[in-house]
Amino acid sequence: MAIGVEPDVDRDGRPADQYCYREGILKLTEIDEDSDGDIDVREDYNAQGKLIKSQEKDRAADRMDITWFYNESEEAVRPERDGNRDGRVDTWYY
Repeated sequence: MAIGVEPDVDRDGRPADQYCYREGILKLTEIDEDSDGDIDVREDYNAQGKLIKSQEKDRAADRMDITWFYNESEEAVRPERDGNRDGRVDTWYY
C-alpha cells in the first residue's frame, strides 16, 4: 500500500512538501522550497528508505537540471547536470 502525506506548513492552501511511503518506508519526497507551487527538489529512496538520488531545479530555467546520486551512507557521491536543457546529461562531476 502507498501512502502520501502533503503538509501545508506555510498555510497558503498548497502543500509545500509531499512524502510518499510504501509499506511504511519512505520512497519519494517532493519539496517546494520557495512556496511557488512548483517542486524544487525531488528525492528518491531505496527499499530500505535510504536516499539514493535527488534532483534539483535550476531556478533560472525553471526545470530540474541537477541530479545527485548517493552511496549506502546517504553521502552525495556524484552530480550530473543538463546544462544545455535538452533533457540529456551533458556534464558529469567527479
